[in-house]
Amino acid sequence: MPAAILDAVLDCYVLGATIEHTAANLLAAERRGNSAGPEMSVLKLLRNRLLRNCINTAGHILGMNMLADTGEWGTFAWGRASTLAPGLRIGGGTDEIQRNVIGERLLGLPRDR
Repeated sequence: MPAAILDAVLDCYVLGATIEHTAANLLAAERRGNSAGPEMSVLKLLRNRLLRNCINTAGHILGMNMLADTGEWGTFAWGRASTLAPGLRIGGGTDEIQRNVIGERLLGLPRDR
């Protein structure tokens, strides 16, 4: 397997672990009575990036097998994920909305008009 694909797989793993750790920290803070605010927007952006990166990496590995249901295990599910991904990015607020929340609430930037 080419080094670039191995790097992409590793990037997906590291980003997934980062998301898992961040989500656990936010959940622990919420259990202590601290409400999660704009940090959830950061988490959503990271999850969207993870989904996009994993789908792209799967496409590099599987090639055309990702697009057709050949019955081979683990191939067609990635093609289905690639068609569902845009809707998942919109649900809960688009990336642009999440960035506005981060800018306004975390960074103190003026409201977007």
